[in-house]
Amino acid sequence: MWRGKMETAMRGRPAAGWLIVGLFFIGAGFAWGQGKPHIAVLDLETHGAEAAEVESISEVLREAFVASGRFVVVDRTLTRKILEEWALQQSGAVDEEKAIKVGKLFNVQYIVTGRLSKFDEDGWQVAAVLLDAQSGVTRQAKVIRHQGNFFSLLDNKVPQLAATLAGVDVRKAPPPLVVKRPDRATRKKAEALHEKGADLWDGEQYDPLEKAIAFFSEAIQLDPGLVDAYYDRGNVYLELEEFTRAVADFSQAIRLNPQYADAYYDRGNAHAEMEEYRKAIADYNEAIRLNPEYADAFFDRGDAWLELKNTRRAIADFDKAIRLEPENADAHYARGNAYDEQGRTQLAIADYEKAIRLDPKHEDAYYDLGLTLFEEGDRERACKNWHMACELGSETACRRVKSKC
Repeated sequence: MWRGKMETAMRGRPAAGWLIVGLFFIGAGFAWGQGKPHIAVLDLETHGAEAAEVESISEVLREAFVASGRFVVVDRTLTRKILEEWALQQSGAVDEEKAIKVGKLFNVQYIVTGRLSKFDEDGWQVAAVLLDAQSGVTRQAKVIRHQGNFFSLLDNKVPQLAATLAGVDVRKAPPPLVVKRPDRATRKKAEALHEKGADLWDGEQYDPLEKAIAFFSEAIQLDPGLVDAYYDRGNVYLELEEFTRAVADFSQAIRLNPQYADAYYDRGNAHAEMEEYRKAIADYNEAIRLNPEYADAFFDRGDAWLELKNTRRAIADFDKAIRLEPENADAHYARGNAYDEQGRTQLAIADYEKAIRLDPKHEDAYYDLGLTLFEEGDRERACKNWHMACELGSETACRRVKSKC
């Protein structure tokens, strides 16, 4: 459920507490990310754009620097809190003096800053620079102009801008990992073992799971270049909730085949299960780049955005998932949650009702529809929906019926 606000452990602490904690984590980041330069991506300035648009662009820039694998990116929340503590606002141009001051504050080598300008309904410009935080010298600068939909700018142009600043050639996919393959007879034996593992898949899960893993592992031992064996074993680990192992197998599948959209997608799912939502989004982005019609990737990226409380981007992804799969009840339900978070009650109700029409056994849709109706003062309809959810097995809905109906 997306209802309710999470209480943070830091609530009520004085600002100085944020500074101490922030500097602790930044210092720890150096120990964890040795060998990579550290970078602070500041929120962009704005000229004519809405705050939510600026926030989304800034966030995509951060994700792209993380995805490049070349930097350790300072956490945005800590960045804001520490800048506030030191009375350094993120708005306004970052000149040489301020760049050096921020560099010392965060102990980072580089800073990214810039401006988002909106000229009319569909006219955009993003200007960004990568500054050397030790000297204040500009190392990279890029300006992109875009005429069209904001989300097209967000999903296509901004990652390219970030890749330019990061020195990554986005036009060229990384070369596949080359491993020594066995002779033909051994490869055939490995393929047969992989097929035995795959045959245990019943459409929902592997059974027995451990036996499937044994087949896949033996196949990989015989032929380390058998991409699908890594991918399928990763899915078994995902089913077993061994998410770190799942990520390792999906990553190896991607190294062997950098065009493997499904491997990016499922690695994103593993990251999401570990609540590593930004990493998940980076993987969903790549899956969508490789397959622009990947409805599940749009849907799950929307879920990740919703977890990060970015309802605007979540709704955009759910919209796309619904356009690709209009009968997807879960996508309508999830978009209803996002609308509800925004306080757009009637749109939320419409989506919950649509989800129920598409899937009359969608207990979560009945339950959340009941909550929304109750908040709107329609107790009779709320109770009716909670009764339905209760009959479908929701214990929470049953308790609601007893206490409210």
